[in-house]
Amino acid sequence: MLALALALVLVLVLVLVLVLVLVLVLVLVLVLVLVLVLVLVLVLVLVLVLVLVLVLKLELKLVLVLVLVLVLVLVLVLVLVLVLVDMVVIVAPIDVRFAQTMKMHIMQIAYPGSFLLVVRQSCSDMA
Repeated sequence: MLALALALVLVLVLVLVLVLVLVLVLVLVLVLVLVLVLVLVLVLVLVLVLVLVLVLKLELKLVLVLVLVLVLVLVLVLVLVLVLVDMVVIVAPIDVRFAQTMKMHIMQIAYPGSFLLVVRQSCSDMA
């Protein structure tokens, strides 16, 4: 009986470790994809600046203003998309109890310590 209980505990611990490893791998893949997207966007902005300055012979100040406006528009579009899908992604050291007191539904906690939270906050929770 004791051996059966120990075997069951060992299997549960192994399953827990496997799930934790899978979640960490998914988080690392997500972070890698985000970094690749950011690098791609930065390269595209750099190419745009070079084309505007060298090919179209625009002034550097005008190009920088255009790039700033483009970045602001992209940020606004990102915020709009996040609002429309009613999802907020928080990447920060955050206390789970704080998130619960703010009436946020924590759908996914990637790893302890620094949390990657995918938070869904509906209108009924704001009341």
